[in-house]
Amino acid sequence: MRLLPLAEFTYNAAKHKVIGMAPFKADIGYVPRLLLDLLAPDPWRLDSKEGLAYAEKLSKTIRMLRERMEETQVMITAEANEKWQAHPFRVGDEVFLDTQSLPIGYTNVTGAANGSNNSRRFQHPYTGPFKLQKKAGENAFVLDIPAHWRLHLVFNVARLKLSRVD
Repeated sequence: MRLLPLAEFTYNAAKHKVIGMAPFKADIGYVPRLLLDLLAPDPWRLDSKEGLAYAEKLSKTIRMLRERMEETQVMITAEANEKWQAHPFRVGDEVFLDTQSLPIGYTNVTGAANGSNNSRRFQHPYTGPFKLQKKAGENAFVLDIPAHWRLHLVFNVARLKLSRVD
């Protein structure tokens, strides 16, 4: 626990791949030294010429950081879009709903009523099938889940699986 501040300082003093510099440099314009902090000049107490030069240096750093962040965002977006696939769902399809974020009782009503172990481990991973009633955006559909469940009817396609039940 007593080394946590040193670990934080080391992290902030190390060069980061995304921004191409240490977070200290991006934030305050330089990377402070641990033992020599008291000997380093305070950049805010310089005369006007040096102060203007320091301000210009910081504004150049901020511009460079913005450019690097934009480049990185474009790169990450391109990587994400390489793996993107259109979902196969259409209105009228029957689907199963992922139960991971549903309350436990919704997934296996008979088990909960019989007093069996109510652990998520023993619940079904999917429930349904339910019919896709209509689209609610690019990647969401309205399901015909029972009204007594008192859940929002719109679900993302990541939580759905096509029903192959004949």
